[in-house]
Amino acid sequence: MDTKTANTLLKPGGVILDLHASPVKFLRSFLGNKLKLVFCTPSVQILNRIAQTAVEGNLQLPVGQTVSLEEAIPLIT
Repeated sequence: MDTKTANTLLKPGGVILDLHASPVKFLRSFLGNKLKLVFCTPSVQILNRIAQTAVEGNLQLPVGQTVSLEEAIPLIT
């Protein structure tokens, strides 16, 4: 998902956790407080740790909308 789309989905005070850093995203992370970059090669261990952080309540992941698979595809492509 691009940053512009992610920003439209954020609640006030929310942040974007991004595993796919780019030079532009790197600069945005310094210039604003909505984008937090995680520099890593996504692996099962790293993704499990992020999930565990959410389970512990230290990473809030609210669900804004639940849709069927057919409805989801146009939303993410």
